[in-house]
Amino acid sequence: VLTADANYATYRLGRQQGLAALLDAGSVAPTLLSSDQSGNLRLLTAQLDYVQPLAHQQRLSGGLKISQVQSVNDAVFQQTS
Repeated sequence: VLTADANYATYRLGRQQGLAALLDAGSVAPTLLSSDQSGNLRLLTAQLDYVQPLAHQQRLSGGLKISQVQSVNDAVFQQTS
């Protein structure tokens, strides 16, 4: 018996965010930041399995599996005040 399975998926992310950060406890006004966080993710997997029946209810089996992940991210932060 020979079986095979493959999967492929892509994801895209685009996110805008506003952040306020206090640099220390004595700070009067927070530092305001805006961010643009975008990214792409690609997933690929493939699997191959083989089973060979043998005598006396035994069997020989083996397989191969590969996977690849590609992630590209770009996070840009800008101080707005």
